[in-house]
Amino acid sequence: MSDQVVTRFAPSPTGDLHMGGLRTALFSYVLAKHHHGKFYLRIEDTDYKRCQEGSSDAILSALQWCGLQWDGEVIYQSDRLALYSRYAHMLLSKGLAYRCFCSEERLEEVRKKHMAQGLRRGYDGHCRHLSSKDMAAHIKQLKPYVIRLKLPKQGDVHVEDALRGTIQFPWQQLEDFIILKADGFPTYHLAHVVDDALCKVTHVLRGSEWISTLPVHDFILQGLGWPSPVYVHLPLILDSEGGKLSKRKQAVSVQAFQDQGYLKEAVINFLALLGWSYDDKTTLFSLDELIKQFSIGRVSKSAAEFSVEKLDYFNHHYLVSLPPVELRQRLAPFLKKAFSHLYRSDHPACAPESMLAQQTAQQRAENLASLYVSRLKHLSELESYLAVLLSEEPMVYEAAVWQHKKLNHATSLMSLEAMIALLDGLQPWTQEHVEASLKELALKHDWKVFTVMMPLRIALTASQQSPSSALIAYYLGQEESVKRLKAAYASLQAQNLSES
Repeated sequence: MSDQVVTRFAPSPTGDLHMGGLRTALFSYVLAKHHHGKFYLRIEDTDYKRCQEGSSDAILSALQWCGLQWDGEVIYQSDRLALYSRYAHMLLSKGLAYRCFCSEERLEEVRKKHMAQGLRRGYDGHCRHLSSKDMAAHIKQLKPYVIRLKLPKQGDVHVEDALRGTIQFPWQQLEDFIILKADGFPTYHLAHVVDDALCKVTHVLRGSEWISTLPVHDFILQGLGWPSPVYVHLPLILDSEGGKLSKRKQAVSVQAFQDQGYLKEAVINFLALLGWSYDDKTTLFSLDELIKQFSIGRVSKSAAEFSVEKLDYFNHHYLVSLPPVELRQRLAPFLKKAFSHLYRSDHPACAPESMLAQQTAQQRAENLASLYVSRLKHLSELESYLAVLLSEEPMVYEAAVWQHKKLNHATSLMSLEAMIALLDGLQPWTQEHVEASLKELALKHDWKVFTVMMPLRIALTASQQSPSSALIAYYLGQEESVKRLKAAYASLQAQNLSES
């Protein structure tokens, strides 16, 4: 075993990267970097029937998005078939494996028989006992075969897990697993052991579902004369109902959370605390802080709950903590997706003369979006908040929106009329001047500030709830704000006439 800590992440390209898989990658990465070691990425693409086109690229993209940069080149197992075949035949030559010629039909009969008898679905070892004569005959006939491990059938095996200590398994509970299929492709059991050994991996972090096959992997390592890495079987991640987190039940891919507008900082912080903790009070960790503090000794054996509410908490925290320039960078992709019409090159606000005179449509969107950040759990919520503000359709005001215990229609009409006169010719149109002028208007008429700001809020947003209405007016711009005030005044006036 090398003195340098070497870890790896080895996903199968069968779909987008699962959040549970990302946790495994994160723990593997921070463990290696904590010890100034290496972190390798391997794509286990030998099960070609389950591989999905584009999955490998999606996995690489998700890791890079989170800042989990691997060392060296990505290893693709499908490029190393001859290597796995060599080691499978080495085990064969040592009497630790055997050729199995059983057909799919016979294997299906065995499966049904075992099920009828209430037995587990293990292979019955038929070809394990073939005579050398029968074996030679099958080979001469070019009969297809797989290579199976020839595991002991008596006694117990003891294996080590870093979290659970020594684990004992009866050999008779383990079947003779296939390590090389008839088409020359290896199974997981052989391929990952070979790759880990040749890459000098010192610590293997993986899901607890692999504990039951740990004796098999240890058997292969001993058979090939390789040292065993430190195995760390991470605790399960459970959904809110107590079942295993599964993409069959809910959207749990990294891409899905990216698309919803969760920040990488929040995802990393959230996943770090699914089965690991530094102490009983520290909850906020950057990736660099995780690298500094992480250790296997603080990983729990108990299952962890995947709480979207907790992820929302972290995401909100990191959203409101972003510096203004970086916030705009994070907002832009979501605004462009939700309000693509504002990003057309032929949009009026993108014309050179318009850009010199006022904010562009994109800048307006980003400015308005920044007002709502304190209300967001994730960035995709921006669309519902900004739909009215960024709409180019005529404003529509429901009658109920004007109902307020502190306002009546007559007062709202007077306020709207006064604001139209004030804002239509207001110069300069700056944030400070707009806010100050509106407050002066209330003072001039001996109104409460609310008497100005609530009708303004309704006029601009068609809602009684929003961030600062003065700021919204400033970011919407003078022309658009006055246009909406006039539309609101006409709407409320028409409503009064219809009720009288």
